[in-house]
Amino acid sequence: MRQFAITMFYLMLFALGWAISSQARADQAIVFGGWSSHSDKTYTYKGETRKHNENNYTLGYGRSNYYIAVTKLSYYNWGVVAYYDWAFAEWKNTTLSLRVGVVYGYHNSPHDIMFLPIVLPTITQRLYGELYFQASILATDEMYVATGNLLYKF
Repeated sequence: MRQFAITMFYLMLFALGWAISSQARADQAIVFGGWSSHSDKTYTYKGETRKHNENNYTLGYGRSNYYIAVTKLSYYNWGVVAYYDWAFAEWKNTTLSLRVGVVYGYHNSPHDIMFLPIVLPTITQRLYGELYFQASILATDEMYVATGNLLYKF
């Protein structure tokens, strides 16, 4: 899995380099950072109780509201998230949207699932210039997870 995450990281860097050097500009963005807060602070896996990872190192690229990112998941394993960000309401510097997509990487975790479909209500707030903060809520049958990341549009 570590090798997969490293490979995906280099693919993301390649995609980012290609996007920056591309003549055509179309709502491109870099997603980075990554934080989470869990309503259930611990989990048990294979008889061991651990705290959730809440420093979700993330690096991603987006174009025309389609995004792909490599991230450290809540169970300390690396994963890949791909989603479409559908904005349905805007007011001043704030946008409400739904992220619809899939997360790969939960197969060695309590979920034991390779692909996790997601639909995340998201709020995006402009901080300064083209720098934004995004917050999402993930609801599962076990807990609620609030996530956050930064987004830079170019």
